[in-house]
Amino acid sequence: MNQQYDDWPQWWNEVRRQKFGSETPPRRYEITVPSITAHTWVILDSQTGRLIWGKNEHSNREIASITKTMTAYVTIKICEQLKIDPTQVTVSVSEYATQIGGTSSNLQEGDSLTLLDLLHGLMLPSGNDSAQAIAENFGVYLYFQSKYFQQKIDSIDNDNNTIHVNNPAQYFVAEMNTTAQKLGLSNTYFTNPHGLANRLNRSTAYDVAKLCYYAMKLPLFAQIVRTKEYSCTVTNLGQTRVLKWENTNKLLEQGFSGIKTGVTNDAGPCLASHFISRKHSYILVVLNCNSKEQRWIDSCRLIDWVTDIYEKQ
Repeated sequence: MNQQYDDWPQWWNEVRRQKFGSETPPRRYEITVPSITAHTWVILDSQTGRLIWGKNEHSNREIASITKTMTAYVTIKICEQLKIDPTQVTVSVSEYATQIGGTSSNLQEGDSLTLLDLLHGLMLPSGNDSAQAIAENFGVYLYFQSKYFQQKIDSIDNDNNTIHVNNPAQYFVAEMNTTAQKLGLSNTYFTNPHGLANRLNRSTAYDVAKLCYYAMKLPLFAQIVRTKEYSCTVTNLGQTRVLKWENTNKLLEQGFSGIKTGVTNDAGPCLASHFISRKHSYILVVLNCNSKEQRWIDSCRLIDWVTDIYEKQ
């Protein structure tokens, strides 16, 4: 097993001392890693961010809707920076956002809902429309903060003093990549806010786990990803309707506490999870499993295994 974290030998020696009374037990007592279908996976200690174990954890590949973890993280961090209350900010949905394919939160053009609602639409049903709506709305703000604003100030319409921002989502995606660099996700690059197939939209199991480690430190993020069901009222042209969403993460029924599912043809079935045991908490990422059902099985096998070797010394 290829462990590359600097203090892994120290942790490994401590496990050996506790379990065998020695750092060099007989070979027959060496730890056996469970056989799972994920092409790449990793487990981190979610309290310290330390790498516990992994397989091909630095292998670069598409991560599908796990991308939305960064979308949510960036959004919440901007809210903290600007002291924005997500329950008090209303977001409008564009026609383009409703035309994004794949998984949907069933938004319609002209819908108006709170940012808190939209974050749930992003993370529970994995709404690509919600991801695009967030990126467009926050992208406008980021545009005004960028160097491009001063360079393109001549785009102001002299008749009504409005500013036209072309493709505002690109500025949000740029912020996603800037944030990835700040967090040390050196093998991660985003091209969109939702994770639909794009060969340039890539990361690694280790980078995803590291992102989840930081994201779970945000109380709002942790609250959203552990929510099983959510409903909200949307307004549109004076009319209202109620949207109800269920979390795509089926492991919430089995003691897990979030974070995000993902699947595309190129990425395969994926899952990033957070699990709290009696003694520790873990971040677990499995990428490109054999099937959507198998990702639940793979994740449970890894958690059963790591809690056994990590806790039952």
